[in-house]
Amino acid sequence: MASGHHVISNLNGREVLRECLVSIGKLDYPNYEVIVVDAGSKDSSVEMIREDFRWVKLIEAKGKGLAESNNIGVSNSSGSIVVVDLNNDDCVERDWLRNLVRAFMADRSLGAVCGKRLQTANPDLIDSVGGKINPLTGDAPGIGTGRASSFLVHGRLLVDYVPVIITTRKLYDLVGGCSEDYFIYFEDTDLSYQIHRLGLDIAVVPQA
Repeated sequence: MASGHHVISNLNGREVLRECLVSIGKLDYPNYEVIVVDAGSKDSSVEMIREDFRWVKLIEAKGKGLAESNNIGVSNSSGSIVVVDLNNDDCVERDWLRNLVRAFMADRSLGAVCGKRLQTANPDLIDSVGGKINPLTGDAPGIGTGRASSFLVHGRLLVDYVPVIITTRKLYDLVGGCSEDYFIYFEDTDLSYQIHRLGLDIAVVPQA
């Protein structure tokens, strides 16, 4: 299987980051690396990573926004598949990455994929599966937010952008990575859009 690299940006998210890393540590995927880019935490996040998650590559980048943190993380990775904008308060299921990479590698028309993000407090409800971009207004309304998880179960859904982006390192570099004009928010929307402009599809894989 292709090697996968996760980039997580963190700022004072010690407890949620712990849950995130524990869930990633249980993945059934055989070959992956986790990179945490810390933007100057004061809550002992850095110490926790060093003490409890020695398999995580830690990069301290004080004052950096999400877009720049993603770029820093990817530039320090060596895998052929990259996962960017996985939030520090996200948790993943054991087969999440395997399902995503399998779907992604099976279809050359895909430029990026993501899974179905569910709400933490209400795991039967969808938090986000990306959405569409209005080219005239720039609006980017989400799809499925607040709907039952059963709204999207099988197959895949084509969208214009996704919130957690799985793509190749080659494509990431080709579009110039995340635009650092976006300090926080919309860096994922813009990155998806740039990949989509290459003529490639952006898809949600609901099994992940």
